[in-house]
Amino acid sequence: MSDSVVPARSCKFLTVQARDAQDDTDFLVEGNKIRCINQGIAVPSMITSLRKGKTSIWVTNCENQARCIPKGMCITNAEPARSECLNTLTEVPSYTDLWTSKCSDQIDYSRMMASTLSVEQKKQMKSLLRQFQDAFHSETQQRENAS
Repeated sequence: MSDSVVPARSCKFLTVQARDAQDDTDFLVEGNKIRCINQGIAVPSMITSLRKGKTSIWVTNCENQARCIPKGMCITNAEPARSECLNTLTEVPSYTDLWTSKCSDQIDYSRMMASTLSVEQKKQMKSLLRQFQDAFHSETQQRENAS
């Protein structure tokens, strides 16, 4: 393992080394919320497998400048995953489309816009976002590609 640089406002897949852990074990990885707040480094919760003492995890740099992750820095916590506690979804519930459309009607688009836009520009942008909201939804693209 060596130092790694994560560019500003981006994610990077890093190979990390686990201390005192058995190989071929699944681990539940959880990011350190304090480190995220203080240093702008976030790791999503996920399940990963340890191979030869190493695994790969996503690391997000939430800051506006590149961050160096030095070799040996503890960036996440992990514990062995218990298979009896893991569940997976094999089928998407039929109510998801209804739920998505109801939620999208409640989105506050004004929080996503630059403060430099005029009032008229913001109105136009909100109108466009509402009109074409499905264009940015990943499930919509998957359905259209499958057809």
